[in-house]
Amino acid sequence: RPYSTVQSLEEFIKTDKKWQKILVDTINEGDVIFWHKFQHDDGTESFHVGFYLNKKEAISTDYKTRAVVKHNIDDRKVQSVYRFTW
Repeated sequence: RPYSTVQSLEEFIKTDKKWQKILVDTINEGDVIFWHKFQHDDGTESFHVGFYLNKKEAISTDYKTRAVVKHNIDDRKVQSVYRFTW
């Protein structure tokens, strides 16, 4: 089932036993990052989700270009991090 918003995705992950919420200090490559709500240049606000790559680098979509981009994990305040467990 697809999830159309960042919030609905996080709600699903919170309830699925295969996902474990972890501390930011223990983040590994491939972990899913949820950032706090962010205010864009045009005044709109949105939540954001992406994946941890390495050495404080993350990958997610850019809201303006709708393209996948690399950026610093600390560009926004991290709300929560989840790891998929087998």
